[in-house]
Amino acid sequence: TRTAAEKNNLLVEKCGEYQELIPRNLINCTASSIVNKDYSCQNAFDGIILHNKEGSAWAAKGKRNAWIEVQFKKKVQIEEVRILQRYKATDNAKKITIPGLKDVQDLIYIGSTNLNILTLSQPLRTSKFRINILEANLQESPGNVGFKEILIIGCHIKTPPEKGKCGSFQI
Repeated sequence: TRTAAEKNNLLVEKCGEYQELIPRNLINCTASSIVNKDYSCQNAFDGIILHNKEGSAWAAKGKRNAWIEVQFKKKVQIEEVRILQRYKATDNAKKITIPGLKDVQDLIYIGSTNLNILTLSQPLRTSKFRINILEANLQESPGNVGFKEILIIGCHIKTPPEKGKCGSFQI
């Protein structure tokens, strides 16, 4: 038997021409922890990218059991997630999971100018999205794991749905 989530995601059409960055004004976030108020989870979705510098990032307190979760104000279809790692290699995630996806995702540290791009093999329809950090880079060294920027690519699920089709957030 399939779960409700699995049934909801069967044979879902891709966003096609409506695929776009999910707007920041549709995103609320929470996180396992923050180092201090300057590193809140909202920074991971603020669109500010400081290449090769600290700042404008989410940072959890330490490296163990960190997660960041998004609640969308509308139900969305996610097709791709782009993650920009933090500036210091010691503050980067190495392995993550995303509920709804079966495999552990390996992230690489390629500096704070290159994105890790995760293309979902099957679109994920949801109003909530979470990234669990299983392992940090240089796990035993001091630091605070997190992300500089997270870009979620997908489309808006029309209400009522038209045969599973999606639409633009601009409509």
